[in-house]
Amino acid sequence: SCLGLANARLGSIGVWQSGTLYASYTAAALFGASYFVKQFGSRKGLALGMGMSAAYVTSFFLASMVVEMNEEMVWLQDVVAIAGAVVGGVGSSILWVSQGTYFSCASELFASKVEEEGEMVLLGDVTSRFGGNFAFVFLLSEVILRLLSTFLIETAGLSWKIIFGLYSLLSILPVFFMMGVMDVEEYQQHQYNNLLQTEEDDGSDNEDRLEDENETSTSHKATAAIDLLRKDPKAKYLSPISILFGLSTAFSASVLNGEVIQQVLSDPNSTYVGLYTA
Repeated sequence: SCLGLANARLGSIGVWQSGTLYASYTAAALFGASYFVKQFGSRKGLALGMGMSAAYVTSFFLASMVVEMNEEMVWLQDVVAIAGAVVGGVGSSILWVSQGTYFSCASELFASKVEEEGEMVLLGDVTSRFGGNFAFVFLLSEVILRLLSTFLIETAGLSWKIIFGLYSLLSILPVFFMMGVMDVEEYQQHQYNNLLQTEEDDGSDNEDRLEDENETSTSHKATAAIDLLRKDPKAKYLSPISILFGLSTAFSASVLNGEVIQQVLSDPNSTYVGLYTA
């Protein structure tokens, strides 16, 4: 929601902020996000990623406060915006890697529990079901939050500082709720350990194999994306498409939200940006 408002509310620095967000996200994805999730687990990664992403949202609120307190401190607004984008980009990378790992573990756990009850279920069906639920809730929430700014300005006459403060609160609260979510990786590991105890013949071999796999996996996780780009021919040709798509999306959003909507609709306060981006 805030990404679509960057250029509209922060002007030219909003464009640089969006670019910094994408750059830090890409850098973190290539160098270390997977390694962090492997070392500390997906649930901790989700909590940390959500917290760091909240810093990006909060930067809009802080930037609005800086300008309102002293219009001459534009440089501080720029610093806050760019710093929030750097932290938010890294956090988003950790968040999405953690989300994929947690999603996979949750699907496997659900499928195993259904089979224990005597019902047959394919892991692919569970993954599709969970993916559909996630996509529906995610996209619905995005549309609602985009529309929220237009609704609050039109009906309640709230300022952007209050709206960004509300967005900040909505991004921080889920971090605390996330800490209460079940750690499915830890639960799976507990189940695996119980299984090893019942396998008297080859239990030690399985433990050695698991340790070797973990060491090998950990050593390559930090540069897994780079290795994929170097060794997989398909990745080399697919990556430019993703890069160009990201650039075109960011450029189009900046021009439409920051210039076209404001000029065509005579909307200097960006009241209808949320409505049209939804």
